[in-house]
Amino acid sequence: MVDLLERSPDRSLFVIEEPETSLHEHAEYEFAKYLIDVCNRKHHQIIFTTHSDRMLKAMPSEARLMLYRDINGVSSFEGLSSTRARAMLSLGEQKELIVFVEDDFAALLLTEMIRCIDQQILSAINIEPVGDTKAVRNAVKLMDQIGKKSLAVRDADTGPSVKDKLYSFPGTMPPEKEVYQNDAVREMIQNSFGVDVNNTLALRDVDDHHYFTQCLAHEASANNDYFRAVAINCYLDDIGEVAFEELVGVIKNSA
Repeated sequence: MVDLLERSPDRSLFVIEEPETSLHEHAEYEFAKYLIDVCNRKHHQIIFTTHSDRMLKAMPSEARLMLYRDINGVSSFEGLSSTRARAMLSLGEQKELIVFVEDDFAALLLTEMIRCIDQQILSAINIEPVGDTKAVRNAVKLMDQIGKKSLAVRDADTGPSVKDKLYSFPGTMPPEKEVYQNDAVREMIQNSFGVDVNNTLALRDVDDHHYFTQCLAHEASANNDYFRAVAINCYLDDIGEVAFEELVGVIKNSA
């Protein structure tokens, strides 16, 4: 193959199927670098298909084009990072980025935010609830120490620290308060479940936002997970994608 590439006239077109076959990982990487070199020297155009993570890593982002087939047909993704491509090719088994959040409510909120913008990102990341804001910060520091890619999304009342890879949810309050104090969410809960959010929380003397879902779902005779998901999606519909597209963009660019 190398001999053919070198002896062919300049500006030749080559289409190669999975050139990594029978090569070990280092050879895959070096061969991909060679393909870039021969294109630069002889102005060839080379199109090759691959499932090799090593070959993907050797390619510049503008050289990667992923074709992804699902029930809606075939979609193309240009400039995909090698880690995200690897995650998609493995159907989510290889996830290179960990995103830390404080609790399960925050994890679901972030998941649904990402789903609204680009669902494919979810196959490339792990969203991990780890505790309070101190635990979130320490989790990112630990991942840095062991060379694992990570970032964190903290509650809005804590705020971001971008230099430490700590980002923040929209708003000014913890996610539970942002969701359940949203007018559209309160109206939906009243109409769908017959529950007055403010009155119920006041009557049950629930001040800790971590127990909002449990209290309101119990009053509505609803499953906690279902109730929380319905409230979150109503909230996201109300605030619109513009409120969280920058946050999702940060995660997308890191994955």
